[in-house]
Amino acid sequence: MTRSLSAFPFTFLLLLLLTGTSSVYALPIVNGGAVGANYTIQGIDAGVAMDFMAHAPAGVNNNTIGKLTMVTSHMTYDWLGFSLKQNAPAAANSAASGGLRLLLDVIDTTGMQVPWDEYKIRAVDKAAPANPGGQGNHLGIAHFHDTTAGFKGDPLVLKGEGDNVIQLNFGLGALVMPGNKFTATNILLHERDYQGMQREFRVETRVPEPGTLALSLLGLCALFALRRRIDHSHSR
Repeated sequence: MTRSLSAFPFTFLLLLLLTGTSSVYALPIVNGGAVGANYTIQGIDAGVAMDFMAHAPAGVNNNTIGKLTMVTSHMTYDWLGFSLKQNAPAAANSAASGGLRLLLDVIDTTGMQVPWDEYKIRAVDKAAPANPGGQGNHLGIAHFHDTTAGFKGDPLVLKGEGDNVIQLNFGLGALVMPGNKFTATNILLHERDYQGMQREFRVETRVPEPGTLALSLLGLCALFALRRRIDHSHSR
């Protein structure tokens, strides 16, 4: 009995390897980790944790090679994020639908005392090549698409354009109250290949300075707390 139990962990691991089941789980990734066959992650900011789950490119996932999940907690109004760098210069230009295609989730728990009424996610490219002929208006720098199944923001929602843009802007929706989470799911992140060019770009998130609504709510809470303090002192 003891022998059969001791063999269980090895047997279970062997089954995972044989069936490929382990590929359905996101695994933590750190600076220097591979994101697919052609890119490496680097420049992960302090306070940011990253997971990567690879999957086979298919029509149902917009031919992406996997999903990156960024988990953080904003306590300031600074940009936080990570960088992706191509391992070597590309051998050829990719089609508009080629190059690096990833799904991206962002999970951000507010560490602030002010409610959030906005949130921004941007891509910052280190180069801005001209689009090759025949690619139309499809951006040649790192950009986002909102055309994947399951794309959404919660409780803030997308405001303005979300397809073929370098920045996604989220707003009300509903406020993200102190201690709560904002999530953006199934963003399509895209960086095309250019012959002889080694691509590198950064993905960053930020909470803008408090908007009018958030400041008004905070002011009302402060006035309510002050009123309670005055009433309590008068009752003594």
